[in-house]
Amino acid sequence: MANNNCVSYLEAMIPKFNAEIQASMAEGTRPDPRIRSLWMECQRRKMVIESACGNGSMTPEEYIDVQKKQVEKD
Repeated sequence: MANNNCVSYLEAMIPKFNAEIQASMAEGTRPDPRIRSLWMECQRRKMVIESACGNGSMTPEEYIDVQKKQVEKD
C-alpha cells in the first residue's frame, strides 16, 4: 500500500473496506484487523495526496509524473 498514489483507486477501495468492516460489525464479530488496517491506510494516503495538492507542495503535473513512474514500475 505504501507505493499506492492513485486517488481514484483509493476512492474505490475505501468504501469496499468500510463495507467489509460494517458487515462484520453487523454480524456481531470483530472486523478483520488486516482489512481495518488497509482501510485506515487508504484513507491516510488519500488525505496526504489531497493535502499535498491542496497546499501547493505537489502540483497536478507532479502528481501525473508520480503516476507515470508507478506505471513504469508495475
